[in-house]
Amino acid sequence: MEDLMLTYRSLLWTNWPERVASEETPGTTIPAVFNIPISGWWHGEAEVLASNGLPAVTISGGQESVKREALQTQESRFEFTITCAVQGDDTYKANSMVRRMAQNVISVIDSTTAFWVFSPCIFDLEIFHDPTYLSDNYSDILSTYEGNISSSRQTRWELEHIGSDADPAPTVPSLDPDFLTAAAYRLLFDTDDLEDTWATTEIDYFDIDGNTYTTTPAAIITRLRTERKQVVRLISDSMRTNTTYKDANGTSLLAVAEIGVYAIENKALSALGLY
Repeated sequence: MEDLMLTYRSLLWTNWPERVASEETPGTTIPAVFNIPISGWWHGEAEVLASNGLPAVTISGGQESVKREALQTQESRFEFTITCAVQGDDTYKANSMVRRMAQNVISVIDSTTAFWVFSPCIFDLEIFHDPTYLSDNYSDILSTYEGNISSSRQTRWELEHIGSDADPAPTVPSLDPDFLTAAAYRLLFDTDDLEDTWATTEIDYFDIDGNTYTTTPAAIITRLRTERKQVVRLISDSMRTNTTYKDANGTSLLAVAEIGVYAIENKALSALGLY
């Protein structure tokens, strides 16, 4: 659930329609509402956000339900809430801003029905949601595995599609680059012996309290393997379920919109070690 919620936060940040120029990083843009930057991206309840900076988006709550499907697959359904919170000078402004924020969130959700979910990157612990992050930064490491996958696919294709002089076998279709990168990433995670230079190069990371520690990709992968973690997953269906507005009132003039979201993942039981 944590990886899914972090992915949704990344999707919202990247695809948010209304944006303004970033003062901290010239040449880039950041999410905004009525030209006011979104100040916070949190886990938590809207009532405790006022001291942390508004406008803000939180992704919180959630539950997971699991059921077995045909053909030895398991379906997981995740449900959680995306909350928009604003604080205005008056009731009209607060309510208008929160509805505008909600429309930005809804536009992202409605255009994101299927997507990848990655754990923090095993090479640098960065949070990302697009396989192009891997191909842009770590193609040199993944290229061998991409070649192995393509070669194995070609071999299987030739065994299953035997042609003749009069009717030659069709050429193997090109594999989508994102799928190839994701598959290579998964194959490396599952099978690499972790002895190459990239695996033992130290990287710094911060814990939840802001403390700095040092680790290596090999240590990260070893821990995740022990936990039977899946570092790349595919959400096959996702959509919003309902939207609730809580109008600004009282002295704080805090207005809130809550958007319910569900996401479905189908996994082969063999991937879970059950068959």
